[in-house]
Amino acid sequence: MRSKILLLISLMALFTVKVYGEEQNETESAQERIINKEAENENFIHAYLLLIREGRPCYTTAGHAAIRLVCPSKSLDYCFTFEMDMQKSSFWDAMRRKAKAGFTFVPSNVFIKQYQKEGRGITSYELNLRPQEKQNLWKVLDSECAKGASWTFDYTSVNCLSMSLYAINEAIEPAEIKFKKLPRVVYEPLGEWIDYNTYQSPWVRIAMHAILYNVEDKQTRPEDLLSPDMMKAVIPYTVISEDGGKYRFLAKDEPQDITQQTYKDKPLWLTPSKVGIICISIIAICFIIIIYKKKREFIQ
Repeated sequence: MRSKILLLISLMALFTVKVYGEEQNETESAQERIINKEAENENFIHAYLLLIREGRPCYTTAGHAAIRLVCPSKSLDYCFTFEMDMQKSSFWDAMRRKAKAGFTFVPSNVFIKQYQKEGRGITSYELNLRPQEKQNLWKVLDSECAKGASWTFDYTSVNCLSMSLYAINEAIEPAEIKFKKLPRVVYEPLGEWIDYNTYQSPWVRIAMHAILYNVEDKQTRPEDLLSPDMMKAVIPYTVISEDGGKYRFLAKDEPQDITQQTYKDKPLWLTPSKVGIICISIIAICFIIIIYKKKREFIQ
């Protein structure tokens, strides 16, 4: 009799767990349906391309780019930024174009505050994406963040802006980003592109020429050589091309300045040309001293 009672209690417990599980699944399915319905709204997610100006560190000479995703109804607001992972790479790796890099996400208020503290201007462009494309973009970036530093930062084809555009292209497939107008410098030899991007920092210019000395022009694509500063001029002529010859502009509305550029570059007094003059002067002085000593020895 006792065993029958225990069996009955066990069956009742199993039935309760099963019913509870089914109710929970139904609740989760209902919530998922609600979220999917909400996501069809144009304003459920807002996607932005952030273009950031140069700062004090030498590696910021060409600026920076990131993607911001905002879901107001769920209180979600994150910036996804593509950067070198210096915990997995060294300075020497960066110089050899072998540094590991990947996407990481940061709460937008933290991200913006950091650049504001550095005095760097941030311009925000709202992307003209459809609701499903914005969902896809969030999934693509989440997936990239989960992979970690799985890319190799090579400056010319894998960099912060090119990878931001890559993520957008992945989200809008089979459509793709098309540039109707590009600056002349991206079609010029790579050396001229380096000089253009580093005009305010001669030491960075020398370093970039050293880093990219063995890269051939045919190894690069013009659109991958866009810097954040160039992108500002290009965005009004950039479209999303769809099947059937249809297109829409990549950005909608006017850009917004989130932070102002207060940092002003102060060129170093010790420029490469001055270092050259100093070295030549030292060599000349040493040469004169040696000749003078030899003359004295000869006289004696």
